[in-house]
Amino acid sequence: METLDLGHHAALLLAAAASTLVLSLVVAFRAPIARKTGLLDDASKKAHAAHEGRVPLVGGVAWLAGAYTFVATLVILAALSGTLDLYAYWPAFAFLLLVGMFFILGCVDDVVHLSPRLRLAMSVAFVGGLLLAAGQHFTLQGVRDPFLGVEVSFGILSGAATILAVVVLVNALNMADGRNGIVAGLTIIWLIALASKTSDIYLTAAPVSYTHLR
Repeated sequence: METLDLGHHAALLLAAAASTLVLSLVVAFRAPIARKTGLLDDASKKAHAAHEGRVPLVGGVAWLAGAYTFVATLVILAALSGTLDLYAYWPAFAFLLLVGMFFILGCVDDVVHLSPRLRLAMSVAFVGGLLLAAGQHFTLQGVRDPFLGVEVSFGILSGAATILAVVVLVNALNMADGRNGIVAGLTIIWLIALASKTSDIYLTAAPVSYTHLR
């Protein structure tokens, strides 16, 4: 069987096209998806809501479906080209699994309204599991601000600091969610800031592959 040899740009374009298609399908069928899953937002229960009636809560579904399709397409192309190394990319897969687990937790909470203590315990368990699986790639070893000249190393508390940072971030985003544009705007700003400071988080194809997050 011949292997598929695609260049960098062709692989990314195919992945982007597949991702856009899946995302568009989720958006197009948002109403039946929301009804089947129970992911509906009742505006009458929110004082700050500007919309009326029950609105489908499928924005996260669309985003995650698109993101997973993008990665899955690259993985399939890499497998066909014979360049796929699952062990090398395990940290990236572990991170995507963590994102999916938080997403499922959020969906379940939207439908059945879990207790805050249970959500917190599950969040800590999720991040702790990620650190056990690929901690060397994701553990927050310290913080540094060259502008202020501040540098703090967490040492043996790195794991606890990482769990705290992720859980606090997730809950902060959850509290801000519902206000149009806030979470999306903040995320774009953070991504731009991260992209300007590191070369580790990016997609590449050689001929078809992507680097793991470090």
